[in-house]
Amino acid sequence: MFLVKYSISILLLHCLLILNFTTTGCFANKAGAPLQTSDSFFISLENHWLLALRQHETLYLNQLLAPDFIDITYKGELKTKSDILSLAANDNKNMKEQLTGIKVCEYKNTAVVTGVNNITLKDINQKILIRFTDVFVKKEKHWCAVSAQETLVK
Repeated sequence: MFLVKYSISILLLHCLLILNFTTTGCFANKAGAPLQTSDSFFISLENHWLLALRQHETLYLNQLLAPDFIDITYKGELKTKSDILSLAANDNKNMKEQLTGIKVCEYKNTAVVTGVNNITLKDINQKILIRFTDVFVKKEKHWCAVSAQETLVK
């Protein structure tokens, strides 16, 4: 029963976020809405981003990530949008991830989202904490991820 409720919740989250797709790529809040966007919008966006990586949803990721998106990994590596799309095609079934401590700060057409990705490597039962900062830019009424940065928490 839990699995059914969990699956329905994920399906509903998928549907809500997909409805925000627009032809310009990126994501929109309600038409005519003020610049201020609710924290729950960005928390949902972050969770769906993580889910899209796990479920190989490259179409979603292509819409979410700006053309010039750059990610600085916890190893100090630079990853472009195409790198992320390639990584999303790989199998990540060995990991369980959960985002916690998400905070959203919105500044006009920019939003900075911070939090912690709690990762469990299933085969060796090792837990890793990755603190992240994601930056979104609003172009007209559409939000795109332009930058991400991760730091390994020791």
